[in-house]
Amino acid sequence: SGIIVIVYLLINLSILIIVMENNKKIIDYYDQCQTDYRILWYNKNNLAMHYGYWDSKTERHEDSLMNMNKFLAKIADIKENDVILDAGCGIGGSSIWLAKTFGSKVIGITLSKKQCELANKFAKIHNVQDLVKFCVMDFSNTKFRNETFNVVWGIESICHASNKKHFLSEARRILKRGGRLVIADGFVKKNRLSEDDSETLRKWLDGWAVPNLAKIEEFHGFLKDLRFRKIKFHDMTKNVMHSSEKLYKWSLFALPVGKFLEFLKIRTKIQTGNIIGAYNQYKILKNGVWSYGIFYAEK
Repeated sequence: SGIIVIVYLLINLSILIIVMENNKKIIDYYDQCQTDYRILWYNKNNLAMHYGYWDSKTERHEDSLMNMNKFLAKIADIKENDVILDAGCGIGGSSIWLAKTFGSKVIGITLSKKQCELANKFAKIHNVQDLVKFCVMDFSNTKFRNETFNVVWGIESICHASNKKHFLSEARRILKRGGRLVIADGFVKKNRLSEDDSETLRKWLDGWAVPNLAKIEEFHGFLKDLRFRKIKFHDMTKNVMHSSEKLYKWSLFALPVGKFLEFLKIRTKIQTGNIIGAYNQYKILKNGVWSYGIFYAEK
C-alpha cells in the first residue's frame, strides 16, 4: 500500500509540473506578445483578442470583432441578471462589452497578472468597474463555490487547457443548475492527419502556446460524459476565414522582420513564434484540418 501511495503522489506531482509549465508558457506568450496584438488587432473600444465574425454585411475588422461577441451572446441568451464567468478573459474585452451591453455582472479570470491589471484599468475607463472584476486564476482549478454562475463564457481560451475535460468538469461544478456554457474556439476536424498537416498544426499551436486542440467529436463526448444537455455545435469556419487570412498576410511581412529583430535581440523567440503561428493557422484552416466552432451546452 505504501508503494501505491508513492506512485499516486508521483503521478499527481508529474501532472502538477506539466500544468505549471503549460501555464508559464501561456503567461509568457501573452505578456510578450501584447504589443503585437495591440498594433495589429484590437483597439481601445473593443479590446478583442480573438478572430472576427464576418458575414455579408461586415465591412470592417473592428466590426467583425464585435460581431463575435454579439453572436455568442445570442447563442448563450445573455440576460441582465446573469452572473457570468469570462474564462480566459485576456484584457477584458468581452467582459466589459457584456457589462455595458446587458448590465450583467462579470468576473474575468486570466493566468497573466499583466493582463489582469490592464483589464481592471480598462473596466474603470469604460465605467463598468462596479459590474466587472478581474483576477488571476486558472479556469481549470478555480476558487469559486459550487453553482456560482449562470454562464461560463470562453472565447479562444479553452484551447490553452491541456486537459479539456478537466476544464469542462470545473465549469459544470461552478455553473448553476440550468446554467449555460458557450465556447468559441478551434477544433480538429480531420480524424487522420498527414505528416505535413501534423507538422503545420504543431508549428501553429506551439507558436500560440496551445498544448493541443480537441477533436469536435471528442469535445462533444466530454460534454455528454459530464451530463451536459442541449449540446449544440455551430461551425463558424467560413465566418472567421477573413480574419485568418488577415493574420496570414500580416505574417508574410512580419516573419522576416521578426526573425531579424530576434537576431538583434530586440524581439524574443516567443514573439517570433507568434508570427509563425499566424502563418500556419491559415494554411491548415484553408485545408480543412481544423474548424472554428462554437459549442453550447447547459447543466
